[in-house]
Amino acid sequence: MTRTFWDFRRLIGVVWSLAFFFLFVVQASSVYAQSSRERERVKSLARVVQGVPDFFFDQTRGPLGERSEAFFSAPSGVGGFPSATESPRSVYRVGSAKLSWRSRDGKEYDAIVYHPTRPPVGGSKFGIVIYSHGLGASPEEFSYLGREWASRGVVCITLSHPASDDSVWRGKARPMAALKEAYHKYWSGRDRAMAIRSAIDYVYASHNRPGPLGLDVDLRKIAVAGNDLGALGALLVAGQLPPDNGPSLRDNRVAAVLALSPPVFCEAELGAEVYAGVTVPLMVVTGTKDDGIVGSTKARQRRLPYDSVSRSDRYLVVLDGGDHRVYGRRIVGSDESFHKTISAETSDYLSAYLLGDYDVLMELRERGSTFSLKNASVEKALRPLPYANFETVGAISESDLF
Repeated sequence: MTRTFWDFRRLIGVVWSLAFFFLFVVQASSVYAQSSRERERVKSLARVVQGVPDFFFDQTRGPLGERSEAFFSAPSGVGGFPSATESPRSVYRVGSAKLSWRSRDGKEYDAIVYHPTRPPVGGSKFGIVIYSHGLGASPEEFSYLGREWASRGVVCITLSHPASDDSVWRGKARPMAALKEAYHKYWSGRDRAMAIRSAIDYVYASHNRPGPLGLDVDLRKIAVAGNDLGALGALLVAGQLPPDNGPSLRDNRVAAVLALSPPVFCEAELGAEVYAGVTVPLMVVTGTKDDGIVGSTKARQRRLPYDSVSRSDRYLVVLDGGDHRVYGRRIVGSDESFHKTISAETSDYLSAYLLGDYDVLMELRERGSTFSLKNASVEKALRPLPYANFETVGAISESDLF
């Protein structure tokens, strides 16, 4: 009799625990879109929910595509690289996976995807950012960005470029000569732009499949981003005229663009013409010592996309003392201070213009036309408010999708 009584008490305890958990989730989802104070409370609740043991949820939500690998939980940096410090605005725990696909012309692509491990909070949708690394770098070097963006609700696809990654110089007797040879082959950024466009195609093709590129993402909220040659590729997809004078690479599915240390191939007086096609929100990140290592672009020239674009909101972040190698992991050591600044500013930008976070947008707009940070300065040039519908700020119209 006593044993039966204690078994019954255990059963009651389990039932009460499940009921408490269910009320927690319902409360979080029902008040999410209300005042900013309530929204912050919901974010705290979301973190509590994410800490519940994994047997309440299925994190491996199916394959990512034709040849994708299984999901794996990765709480720390991939490949031994450090993650950025979690922002107070981070809502989601982050997982990662490797994926591969074949483009329409038969080319094989590989990438790492950083994604929230839970469904969107409050019935919202995730954004997508396609990221292309710089010449001589690797996708793993930018895990700190992928993880921070994903913690905000932006799924990050970090592309691999085997012909122009760190394998170009690593282990070579003359690494600088090898980098210069690769630069002369890929200087136009056309291969990067084609890879980014193929990744966007893959996002669309994956929308009705299980996984982080499935129905939880909003196809109207796709951003393109990159560093060095990857930044050029992102700008080409956003509307910049190609430096090789070839066919346009613009893709109307792009809602925002983020360029870290973009190469510049024209004089300042031609900037308005070269960047006239960029009509989506733009953020450029550079440094006061950001001279090219194998390319000819000087630090003072990298702001030209920001100065030339006129048909959208745009931001310029200049890292005090930042050189051309501070964006990813250096050959020797890394610069966590710059990583934190880049992570914070780019994450706020994506939250405002991709996810439609009104509070973050207002914070960005209310700062002065120039704003000083601990190790950087920020400039901005904005179009006037109000927008007819904030949820579509920086996004494309439905007619542009097809």
